[in-house]
Amino acid sequence: MRRKELTPREKEVYELLQQGWTTKEIAIKLQITQQRVQVVARNAKYRLMDQAQDLDNSVDS
Repeated sequence: MRRKELTPREKEVYELLQQGWTTKEIAIKLQITQQRVQVVARNAKYRLMDQAQDLDNSVDS
């Protein structure tokens, strides 16, 4: 079973993206590659989608 909560890094990247930062800006700030930022953001998106699906399922039952 996949972990549903965001990791601290996923939260950090997600919050910066929500503030309008680019992947390049985030990469520089966090001292990681742009590709790593994209992977972390994608993983965060999938976790959030899983959380939303779980919420939908609990409301429907």
